Amino acid sequence: MEADLAYRRFYRLNKRYALEFVLSGRVIEVRWTPDVPRGRKMRAILPAYRKAREDFLSTLDLNIAVIEI
Repeated sequence: MEADLAYRRFYRLNKRYALEFVLSGRVIEVRWTPDVPRGRKMRAILPAYRKAREDFLSTLDLNIAVIEI
């Protein structure tokens, strides 16, 4: 069951891909539309993803470290 008090922001990354960041409690979830891109498609939208992530995290007014693997 989804928390009623979740904080959400939606971002369109390009014509095909969009995502929604959802903060519920201490968990941040990323929901991709239509699905998580792979390979070349992911590399192509990675700058837009990073910009969206930075924007979302900046709205939380928290000190957060991001580690990409």
